[in-house]
Amino acid sequence: KINIISTFILLAKICLCSIDQDKYLELNKVKKQAYLTADKCGEVFMCNIFNREYNALEDCYIKDRSSSNIIINGDEYTNPDNCPNFHRSAYVKGVECYLTSNGKTKIGNSNKGNARYYSIDYFNRRVLTEWGWCEYEHLN
Repeated sequence: KINIISTFILLAKICLCSIDQDKYLELNKVKKQAYLTADKCGEVFMCNIFNREYNALEDCYIKDRSSSNIIINGDEYTNPDNCPNFHRSAYVKGVECYLTSNGKTKIGNSNKGNARYYSIDYFNRRVLTEWGWCEYEHLN
């Protein structure tokens, strides 16, 4: 029963914290603009700007490394929710979350509890969730 309840809560959080834009997720429960996209279901990028004129994500990062701008077209990039390898969860602390894994740019706060994550930074003890890079207590 606990697993069913945890799964339901996780799904509710996923539904309420992002907007599916086909090739990327728009995070709508954070204080700053933020977007997630995955390179062929591999690396996950956290970006700060969506440029509608060029259909591009800008000011992007992989963990704490700056990345080039991402043109969203073709099949190279996808919404990370559509990738089966990202169906993992962690128990997040319910504290500030960041644009990068090293905690340099605050973008909002997470709820305390289980959250789906797309990438992990073991050194900084953060997972990339739909709230940004958040500290975790344990992986599920």
